[in-house]
Amino acid sequence: MRQYTTSQKSMHWLIAVMIIISLSVGFSFNWLPSSEFKNTLRNLHKLSGLIILGLVLVRVYFRLHTPAPPLQLGFYHKLIAKASHLFLYVMMFAMPVTGWVMSSAVKKMPYSLPTIPGITYNKSLAGIFYNYHSTLGIVFTVMIMIHILATLYHQLRGDLIFQRISFRIS
Repeated sequence: MRQYTTSQKSMHWLIAVMIIISLSVGFSFNWLPSSEFKNTLRNLHKLSGLIILGLVLVRVYFRLHTPAPPLQLGFYHKLIAKASHLFLYVMMFAMPVTGWVMSSAVKKMPYSLPTIPGITYNKSLAGIFYNYHSTLGIVFTVMIMIHILATLYHQLRGDLIFQRISFRIS
């Protein structure tokens, strides 16, 4: 069975771990009290969002030039897999961009990170993008859970999907 390249696997797992941590930190903002710790987490969340965005752009570039190994599944399973992966890529792009727009609209980017050029101070715009970002965070989390459950389902069926993206441990 053909597998993804080592660099594709590395990018997949690096981005996956970063996204799971970033989503977890983002959800923690709802219950953490205001504090210096929360501000530090928020700043690291913004930084990681931009890093994730950059990694996703690199991943998409290489994905376009290095096709995925063929899926040994039926037509409808392949169609669902392709659609769900496309949706995950859209979410990997949309989450950091909505957060960046939100932060740019209130001029609150830490560590001298850039705001998006052309976005002037606008609390209303920030509020709109806060709602987008929050809603997308929930949708993205659900989609990640479905992705993991689908992988487990196929693994239990004997489809060996996970072997394409996992590192071989000898």
